[in-house]
Amino acid sequence: MFYPLEVSFFGDYICFGNRKEKIGSFGLSLLKNYNHNQLERNLDEWNLKLISGSNALRWRQNMTEALPQARKAILATLESLKKIKPFGWIDRNEITNLFSDGNIQLVAENLPEKETTPENIPGQMALIDGLETANALILQAAAIAEQMADALNYYSNLFEELPQLYEKLRHLAQRYAWCDRHDPAFLYALAYLDFDFQSGVVSTTEYRPILPPNGKKAIPGKVIRFSTYTDLILTELFEGLRLVRYPRLCRVCGKPFLMENQRKQIYCKGISPYKDANGEYYSCSQQGARNHEPQSAENEPLHAMYNTRRDSIRKEKNRGKISAEFAELARITAREYLDQALRVPAYAKTQYESDLKKENLYPIVEAKLKKSGLSA
Repeated sequence: MFYPLEVSFFGDYICFGNRKEKIGSFGLSLLKNYNHNQLERNLDEWNLKLISGSNALRWRQNMTEALPQARKAILATLESLKKIKPFGWIDRNEITNLFSDGNIQLVAENLPEKETTPENIPGQMALIDGLETANALILQAAAIAEQMADALNYYSNLFEELPQLYEKLRHLAQRYAWCDRHDPAFLYALAYLDFDFQSGVVSTTEYRPILPPNGKKAIPGKVIRFSTYTDLILTELFEGLRLVRYPRLCRVCGKPFLMENQRKQIYCKGISPYKDANGEYYSCSQQGARNHEPQSAENEPLHAMYNTRRDSIRKEKNRGKISAEFAELARITAREYLDQALRVPAYAKTQYESDLKKENLYPIVEAKLKKSGLSA
């Protein structure tokens, strides 16, 4: 199996090669830098070349034409995604070496027909002394072709992984934005609403001497190699939740930031889109303090309906009619409805008030509780 992403964890850091980042930085980088509309056309074009390369290997046809194009497509994909960690750090030489003109020629000339390819080809068998030259070349070509096919499948799968993972991670970050509970158990439960962890993460673990961040001596460490980008992001997300560090959306500007200090940080450290009387922009923290003022008249009815439902939820919790977990998730769900109503006028006019009603809201919350594993 192809494992292109190799990382190690040291305390609060995730390390990729000789680079270190705070745990949570990879997922945050995806939220900040992925732009589906901007990348869609180029990525689709490159994906077709990757698929053509895979088909050329599968059917043993046009390899000398399709595989060089596939190599260019992988390199172009990495260049386009270079702002998303860790794609900008992946060694391009590994790709060019694997898909070198010599390897492509070797595979094209020596790869046997599919029906006659030996099963379970070990990559090193071609190096064993005593094999006839022709057999050695066949085994070597088969091993290289298998590596090429795995690489092409990995990069082709990215085109499905990236948009799905981005949407789920952003939805989770939005939930965390309005979350008042920050204990790991509840954070884990919210993550289960967006991500299905039942299939598990596909990875290999190796223990070997590695150089820690800012270290001068190599020490025994755990290196994890992932077969997919999704597995890397999910592992980082879980490690971050364990440390109460996770992506969150700023309540003022809506941009993602990394939550690091338990419960007080609800705004990012950036500049808000709002100006003061002198034309100077407020920071998000300053604007957040100002937001305690009443909402504008235009949006007040929407907030009023939300505030009424929120207060009712709080009263039922205080009276013991619903659990604290149920109340918190019900409040977050109601807040999601408010955010949607503010963004989509049609929803605000036709569905928002109905969704906030107890008889409609509570069954949704019960289903979420069941999925997350929390008790009602």
